[in-house]
Amino acid sequence: MKNREFTKEQMERIMDQPDLRTRTGLRDKAIMELAAVSGLDFPEITDLRLSQIHLDKGFIRYKLRIIPLSEYAEDILYFYLNSMPLFWNDDAEVLSSSKFTQNIEGYVKSAGFKKKRVPEFLLRLFENLLRKTGLNRDDIPIILGKEVIS
Repeated sequence: MKNREFTKEQMERIMDQPDLRTRTGLRDKAIMELAAVSGLDFPEITDLRLSQIHLDKGFIRYKLRIIPLSEYAEDILYFYLNSMPLFWNDDAEVLSSSKFTQNIEGYVKSAGFKKKRVPEFLLRLFENLLRKTGLNRDDIPIILGKEVIS
C-alpha cells in the first residue's frame, strides 16, 4: 500500500494551482482554503450559505459549530464573493438583463396590465419612492446617474 500523504511542499504546490485571475480559480482556492483551515468536508462546504459566513468577525457558523478563519481564508473568500454577479438564472448562469426584463414583463402581464417598457416602469417606481422621501425633484437625475454633477 502506497503512502497517501503529501509532504508540506506537495500540498503547497497543489494549493497554488488555481488561477486566481478567474472566478473558477478563486472559487476552487476558496474551497481548498476552507477545507484546509476549517475541517469542513466538501459536502459541508458546498452546503454553506452566505448568512453563515461572517467575514467581518472572522468565522463561519455551520450548524452548531463556530469555525474560525485564517486571515488568508477570509481574504480569498472576500475576493471570491466579490468577483461574482449577485443574480443567477435557473440554469446557474449569470442572469442577463434581457431575461430579467422578460420575467418582469411576465409579472406585469399576470398582474393584468398591458405590456409597458419594463425598465422605465421600474425607474418611475424608484423615482416615486425618492420623491416620497422629500428629495428635490432636480436631484433625482443626479442620484440615478442621468445627470453630471458640476
